[in-house]
Amino acid sequence: MNAQEFPEAAGRVDAKSQELIDEFHKYRDGIMAENPNDPKLTNERIIFESWAIQKIAGLQVVILDLVKQVNASSKGK
Repeated sequence: MNAQEFPEAAGRVDAKSQELIDEFHKYRDGIMAENPNDPKLTNERIIFESWAIQKIAGLQVVILDLVKQVNASSKGK
């Protein structure tokens, strides 16, 4: 994204990126604190992958629901 062409959007993307980074760190810290002796659950890459998959799955659910709503409303016209 070209920040000069879309400064408002770029600012929103930066803010959301920081929000997601902070959210991941909180998630990671919680997982590590709950499972200090489990090598799989103290590996930051594995924790990140599981967190990212959950985020992607959530996005897919939202998008699929939006598609259903748009399709339903366009059929009603």
